[in-house]
Amino acid sequence: IPRPRQGSRALVLVVEDNVLNQVVAVGILTRLGYGADVVDNGRDAVETVAGGAYAAVLMDCRLPGLDGYQATAEIRRREGPTRHTPIIAMTASATREDRDRCLAAGMDDYVAKPVMVGDLQAVLARWLPEEGPAADAAGPAAEVIDHDRLAALMELDQDGQGSRLLTRL
Repeated sequence: IPRPRQGSRALVLVVEDNVLNQVVAVGILTRLGYGADVVDNGRDAVETVAGGAYAAVLMDCRLPGLDGYQATAEIRRREGPTRHTPIIAMTASATREDRDRCLAAGMDDYVAKPVMVGDLQAVLARWLPEEGPAADAAGPAAEVIDHDRLAALMELDQDGQGSRLLTRL
């Protein structure tokens, strides 16, 4: 998983059990200037959010054991009325019913998989306007959203060559 850029301003927790989706999410976050931690299940997500200072959580809805909906409900229960960590669903299902289910579980927003740079950048800007990275942190990555996905994945690699990330994928 790529390391966050130096100077990252906000730390985001990625809750995702699929390694490929983890790599892509962390790559996008890193490119946008955010720091990222990763857990692969709902139980670890609940404990990690309780013990950390995350600006936001990207939550997969379908996780083994405690799923994303249940994990979100438990995070909300533990936070109580005085704390509210933005939780953004990452879901392959983008129907209105799925969106409503995410919001009913206590999630604040959602992005559809496959997650694209521009979509994630827009959602994070809504929830982290003061903590987010500078507007130019995305660089050319924001421009490749509508181009070939291979080119977008190549942009995520820190060396700019795309070789390491594509080899891992």
